[in-house]
Amino acid sequence: MKEMSKEYALAIFTLGTETSREDVIQDSLQIVLSVFRGQPEYQEFLMCPGVPLDARLAGIREAFSPVACEEVVSFLELLCRRGRLALLETCVTQYQEMLQTLRNKKVVKVTSAVPLTAEEQTRLQTKLEQNGQQVILSCSVDAGLIGGMIVEMDGGIIDGSLKSRLKQVKEVVSQ
Repeated sequence: MKEMSKEYALAIFTLGTETSREDVIQDSLQIVLSVFRGQPEYQEFLMCPGVPLDARLAGIREAFSPVACEEVVSFLELLCRRGRLALLETCVTQYQEMLQTLRNKKVVKVTSAVPLTAEEQTRLQTKLEQNGQQVILSCSVDAGLIGGMIVEMDGGIIDGSLKSRLKQVKEVVSQ
């Protein structure tokens, strides 16, 4: 599924770069995503095979034409026609990553046990930017980590969470 969403993201990204409308498309994708997150039943309606395709496409056009660019409305219609609206969030994430790569910025996902302060985020960002590439932090909180953080970048994971360390200790003790 991830490969499929990457193909769709690449298609709209290519369209955006060819027309120099990358930011307009990104803003429109964010609007659509926030609507779907705020009203999950709307996305379910658009994915329901019991609703005629024409009605679903008309719903997309009616809801998003006033607030999203034509490229994104057409993209949503394509996903709907092909039964792939469930891929939208992954497509948006991949689009953003492609855009950041184009602009020589790297999105780094940071999951911590407690919210990071602005000072902690700045220090972490400075440390991660030591190789010369700009970094954008995408921070989230998972209290299940107990303490520490997990950093995901360049396809790798640095797990500095207390949960992970406790699991390692448990494995050593049980041997």
